[in-house]
Amino acid sequence: VDDAGELSSDAVSASEKMTLLIVDDNADIRKLLSDSFSDSYRILEAEDGKQGLHIASEQIPDLIIADVMMPQMLGTDLCRQLKQQRQTSHIPVILLTARSSSAFQLEGLRTGADDYVTKPFSLEHLVARVQNQLESRKALCERMRREFLIEPRQIEVVSPEQEFLQQAMTIVET
Repeated sequence: VDDAGELSSDAVSASEKMTLLIVDDNADIRKLLSDSFSDSYRILEAEDGKQGLHIASEQIPDLIIADVMMPQMLGTDLCRQLKQQRQTSHIPVILLTARSSSAFQLEGLRTGADDYVTKPFSLEHLVARVQNQLESRKALCERMRREFLIEPRQIEVVSPEQEFLQQAMTIVET
Protein backbone atom coordinates (compact mmCIF):
# COMPACT_ATOMS: atom_id res chain seq x y z
CA VAL A 1 0.00 0.00 0.00
CA ASP A 2 1.50 3.33 -1.02
CA ASP A 3 1.25 6.73 0.72
CA ALA A 4 -2.07 7.46 -0.99
CA GLY A 5 -3.57 4.25 0.39
CA GLU A 6 -3.56 2.53 -3.03
CA LEU A 7 -2.35 -1.03 -3.56
CA SER A 8 1.02 -1.08 -5.26
CA SER A 9 1.29 -2.81 -8.63
CA ASP A 10 3.46 -5.52 -7.02
CA ALA A 11 0.72 -6.28 -4.47
CA VAL A 12 -1.95 -6.40 -7.15
CA SER A 13 0.05 -8.67 -9.44
CA ALA A 14 0.87 -10.96 -6.50
CA SER A 15 -2.82 -11.29 -5.65
CA GLU A 16 -3.61 -12.16 -9.29
CA LYS A 17 -1.05 -15.00 -9.40
CA MET A 18 -2.29 -18.56 -9.32
CA THR A 19 -1.38 -20.48 -6.16
CA LEU A 20 0.76 -23.62 -5.94
CA LEU A 21 0.97 -25.75 -2.82
CA ILE A 22 4.24 -27.68 -2.49
CA VAL A 23 4.04 -30.62 -0.07
CA ASP A 24 7.36 -32.36 0.61
CA ASP A 25 9.16 -33.42 3.78
CA ASN A 26 12.53 -32.59 2.17
CA ALA A 27 13.25 -28.89 2.82
CA ASP A 28 15.76 -28.75 -0.06
CA ILE A 29 13.16 -30.00 -2.57
CA ARG A 30 10.58 -27.54 -1.22
CA LYS A 31 13.08 -24.69 -1.57
CA LEU A 32 14.09 -25.75 -5.10
CA LEU A 33 10.46 -25.91 -6.23
CA SER A 34 9.48 -22.75 -4.38
CA ASP A 35 12.39 -20.80 -5.92
CA SER A 36 11.60 -22.21 -9.38
CA PHE A 37 7.92 -21.27 -9.33
CA SER A 38 7.82 -18.14 -7.14
CA ASP A 39 8.23 -15.66 -10.01
CA SER A 40 5.07 -16.90 -11.72
CA TYR A 41 2.97 -18.27 -8.87
CA ARG A 42 2.07 -17.59 -5.26
CA ILE A 43 3.67 -20.42 -3.27
CA LEU A 44 2.35 -22.23 -0.20
CA GLU A 45 4.43 -24.92 1.51
CA ALA A 46 3.75 -27.90 3.75
CA GLU A 47 6.25 -30.35 5.16
CA ASP A 48 3.95 -33.36 5.33
CA GLY A 49 0.68 -34.66 3.94
CA LYS A 50 -1.37 -33.85 7.02
CA GLN A 51 -0.28 -30.20 6.98
CA GLY A 52 -0.77 -30.16 3.19
CA LEU A 53 -4.37 -31.36 3.54
CA HIS A 54 -5.08 -28.64 6.09
CA ILE A 55 -3.54 -25.88 3.95
CA ALA A 56 -5.28 -27.13 0.79
CA SER A 57 -8.66 -27.18 2.56
CA GLU A 58 -8.15 -23.65 3.93
CA GLN A 59 -6.43 -21.93 0.98
CA ILE A 60 -7.79 -23.88 -2.04
CA PRO A 61 -4.65 -23.65 -4.22
CA ASP A 62 -4.80 -23.88 -8.01
CA LEU A 63 -2.41 -26.86 -8.13
CA ILE A 64 -0.62 -29.15 -5.67
CA ILE A 65 2.79 -30.77 -6.09
CA ALA A 66 3.26 -33.49 -3.47
CA ASP A 67 5.91 -36.06 -2.67
CA VAL A 68 4.61 -39.61 -2.25
CA MET A 69 6.79 -40.75 0.66
CA MET A 70 6.24 -38.45 3.66
CA PRO A 71 5.73 -38.84 7.41
CA GLN A 72 2.26 -38.28 8.92
CA MET A 73 0.46 -38.94 5.61
CA LEU A 74 1.63 -40.35 2.29
CA GLY A 75 1.18 -38.23 -0.81
CA THR A 76 -1.15 -40.87 -2.26
CA ASP A 77 -3.36 -40.64 0.85
CA LEU A 78 -3.27 -36.84 0.62
CA CYS A 79 -4.35 -37.02 -3.01
CA ARG A 80 -7.13 -39.51 -2.27
CA GLN A 81 -8.52 -37.33 0.53
CA LEU A 82 -8.30 -34.15 -1.57
CA LYS A 83 -10.19 -35.81 -4.43
CA GLN A 84 -12.92 -37.00 -2.03
CA GLN A 85 -13.64 -33.54 -0.59
CA ARG A 86 -16.05 -31.42 -2.58
CA GLN A 87 -14.13 -28.16 -2.06
CA THR A 88 -10.75 -29.62 -3.15
CA SER A 89 -11.68 -32.35 -5.64
CA HIS A 90 -11.06 -30.07 -8.65
CA ILE A 91 -7.47 -29.21 -7.72
CA PRO A 92 -4.89 -30.86 -10.00
CA VAL A 93 -2.33 -32.92 -8.08
CA ILE A 94 1.12 -33.83 -9.38
CA LEU A 95 2.81 -36.58 -7.36
CA LEU A 96 6.62 -36.72 -7.09
CA THR A 97 8.35 -39.97 -6.18
CA ALA A 98 11.56 -41.92 -6.41
CA ARG A 99 9.46 -45.05 -7.06
CA SER A 100 9.67 -45.44 -10.82
CA SER A 101 8.02 -48.79 -11.50
CA SER A 102 4.79 -48.67 -13.45
CA ALA A 103 2.94 -50.41 -10.59
CA PHE A 104 3.72 -47.46 -8.28
CA GLN A 105 2.80 -44.96 -10.99
CA LEU A 106 -0.51 -46.74 -11.54
CA GLU A 107 -1.17 -46.70 -7.78
CA GLY A 108 -0.54 -42.95 -7.72
CA LEU A 109 -2.81 -42.29 -10.68
CA ARG A 110 -5.57 -44.45 -9.19
CA THR A 111 -5.70 -42.14 -6.17
CA GLY A 112 -6.85 -39.39 -8.51
CA ALA A 113 -3.47 -37.79 -9.23
CA ASP A 114 -3.45 -35.79 -12.44
CA ASP A 115 0.21 -36.49 -13.15
CA TYR A 116 3.06 -38.57 -11.75
CA VAL A 117 6.70 -37.45 -11.95
CA THR A 118 9.62 -39.67 -10.97
CA LYS A 119 12.72 -38.37 -9.20
CA PRO A 120 15.21 -37.26 -10.27
CA PHE A 121 13.13 -35.02 -12.48
CA SER A 122 13.86 -32.33 -15.02
CA LEU A 123 12.75 -28.98 -13.64
CA GLU A 124 11.85 -27.85 -17.18
CA HIS A 125 9.54 -30.85 -17.61
CA LEU A 126 7.89 -30.24 -14.25
CA VAL A 127 7.34 -26.55 -15.08
CA ALA A 128 5.77 -27.56 -18.42
CA ARG A 129 3.52 -30.11 -16.70
CA VAL A 130 2.36 -27.53 -14.16
CA GLN A 131 1.62 -25.02 -16.92
CA ASN A 132 -0.24 -27.65 -18.97
CA GLN A 133 -2.39 -28.70 -16.01
CA LEU A 134 -3.28 -25.10 -15.16
CA GLU A 135 -4.00 -24.13 -18.79
CA SER A 136 -6.17 -27.20 -19.22
CA ARG A 137 -8.18 -26.35 -16.08
CA LYS A 138 -8.50 -22.73 -17.15
CA ALA A 139 -9.78 -23.75 -20.60
CA LEU A 140 -12.26 -26.19 -19.04
CA CYS A 141 -13.58 -23.53 -16.66
CA GLU A 142 -13.95 -21.03 -19.49
CA ARG A 143 -15.79 -23.56 -21.65
CA MET A 144 -18.15 -24.46 -18.82
CA ARG A 145 -18.75 -20.80 -18.08
CA ARG A 146 -19.72 -20.18 -21.73
CA GLU A 147 -21.87 -23.30 -22.06
CA PHE A 148 -23.70 -23.03 -18.78
CA LEU A 149 -24.14 -19.30 -18.63
CA ILE A 150 -27.68 -18.76 -17.49
CA GLU A 151 -29.31 -15.76 -19.05
CA PRO A 152 -32.85 -14.59 -18.48
CA ARG A 153 -35.19 -15.21 -21.39
CA GLN A 154 -36.37 -12.27 -23.41
CA ILE A 155 -39.84 -11.50 -22.19
CA GLU A 156 -41.93 -9.54 -24.61
CA VAL A 157 -44.47 -7.28 -23.00
CA VAL A 158 -47.46 -6.73 -25.24
CA SER A 159 -49.67 -3.76 -24.52
CA PRO A 160 -53.47 -4.12 -24.89
CA GLU A 161 -53.30 -1.87 -27.96
CA GLN A 162 -50.67 -4.06 -29.63
CA GLU A 163 -52.69 -7.16 -28.85
CA PHE A 164 -55.85 -5.54 -30.36
CA LEU A 165 -53.93 -4.58 -33.52
CA GLN A 166 -52.49 -8.10 -33.89
CA GLN A 167 -55.97 -9.61 -33.58
CA ALA A 168 -57.37 -7.10 -36.08
CA MET A 169 -54.57 -7.92 -38.59
CA THR A 170 -55.27 -11.64 -38.19
CA ILE A 171 -59.00 -11.09 -38.87
CA VAL A 172 -58.29 -8.91 -41.92
CA GLU A 173 -55.81 -11.45 -43.32
CA THR A 174 -58.25 -14.28 -42.77
